[in-house]
Amino acid sequence: FRFEPQAQGFVQRIHDQELRSSARDHLTTSMLSANGVQNVLMTGCPAWYDEKKLSEDYVFQDIKSLVFSMPAVPQSQVPELLRGLAKRFPRAKKYLVFNAGYKSTRTKNTAEFTRWNYLMMARGKLLGFNPVSLESDFAKFESLQSAQQLHIGYRVHSHLFSLSQRITTMLIAEDSRGVGQAQATGLKPLLASADAQTVLGELDELLTQKGEPIAQAVVSMRERHGVMLEFISQLARL
Repeated sequence: FRFEPQAQGFVQRIHDQELRSSARDHLTTSMLSANGVQNVLMTGCPAWYDEKKLSEDYVFQDIKSLVFSMPAVPQSQVPELLRGLAKRFPRAKKYLVFNAGYKSTRTKNTAEFTRWNYLMMARGKLLGFNPVSLESDFAKFESLQSAQQLHIGYRVHSHLFSLSQRITTMLIAEDSRGVGQAQATGLKPLLASADAQTVLGELDELLTQKGEPIAQAVVSMRERHGVMLEFISQLARL
């Protein structure tokens, strides 16, 4: 990856000082380093850290309620994933969550993506999923997500919030943000380009292990918290 010259100059000016900036994953710090920027701390994402939960360990819970977070753009895996989840958890409460609302917020293909969202909503209902819009409502997001025993889906911050609350979660990465967060927490990146059976197989393995990779991710996040505090402390000196 290379910046355009104007952007390169801007990034270098930002870092031409003693203060170090914060990056939330190793992909970002590596990219910046390759472009001559070294004074960066990999703090993890702020969404990792719920101060009330920091000392708590992850404990696996049986799945009585789950959330499937819908992708930003149509993904061919989704119908088969919904069928697979309905088959695996026939008695669980199941929510089909649209973090940005039912209508697509994309600048291109908006109408097409919105139609797809409504089609998936209809299919989800037939399979026992309750559609929920979390558009512009963090309190609703927090209340719903924290009541689950499982999150699976495409939304990075649904995944990170679940980790912060010590809830079993599996992210399907649509882009480098998801890949970066998986790597930063020590979890295996799972790509949206994978077929649905691969995704469901990974979920089965995670549940068979009683969420052990999540427990390890929580430890990694907790260990990184000191770096976040180091970054914050330098800001207090400004």
